[in-house]
Amino acid sequence: MLLQAVLFILPKMDAQKTETSKEEVKINYLILDTNIISRLSMCRGATRPIEEKVANDMVTYLQDLFSKSEGEWNIAISSVTNYELIEGSTLDEELKTEDALRGLKTFEADNSILRAAARLGCFYKEMKIEDHQISLADKIIAATAFGTGSVIYTTNISDYPAPFFSELREVRYIIEYETRKGVVYLPTYFMQPEVEVLKNFYDRRIKPYQERKKKEEEEKLKLEVDQPIVVKAEEKSAI
Repeated sequence: MLLQAVLFILPKMDAQKTETSKEEVKINYLILDTNIISRLSMCRGATRPIEEKVANDMVTYLQDLFSKSEGEWNIAISSVTNYELIEGSTLDEELKTEDALRGLKTFEADNSILRAAARLGCFYKEMKIEDHQISLADKIIAATAFGTGSVIYTTNISDYPAPFFSELREVRYIIEYETRKGVVYLPTYFMQPEVEVLKNFYDRRIKPYQERKKKEEEEKLKLEVDQPIVVKAEEKSAI
């Protein structure tokens, strides 16, 4: 599978990291969106020449990108991608999917990621972003990018809306291929999470609650201070 060609990058990057270990190079992660993985792995059956060209172009571009990164990038996926690729598949397709994804670092969609994804949905609603067009899986991948400081590589920029994400335009890659109807251009995007924007939204969301709790604690403390101290007189024992 063509995805395996991408995996050849990983040992190469590990070697580069070892050579520069004295400088402690920080490894950043590029999360491959499910729509990228589905094109790279082609785990849904026989491929057409067009699909093969798209996948080959993606692999070539990623290899070139990583070769220039000096070991500062690595590939990862969200565990929800496993779900998206396996859902509704045959056993044969499921086994092919597992084989294609083996060796990729996987960020688990744990409780903290799921809560962050739910909050993102609230923020999208607040910004009047039509989040019903953004799947739960995409929100989980978005939350994973925020939680891990990763960049997302996708073919659908609308799944990662502004102001929560911004595109790294200098690495946008457009795949060109021909069909019977003419030339088609497939743009692929690198979406960077805007951590400070998300933090500001969260702070604004939680601030009224924090202020209310603080006021309640102050009132409770005041009642305790103002409450008169009652000293019970000692009872005289009977003689």
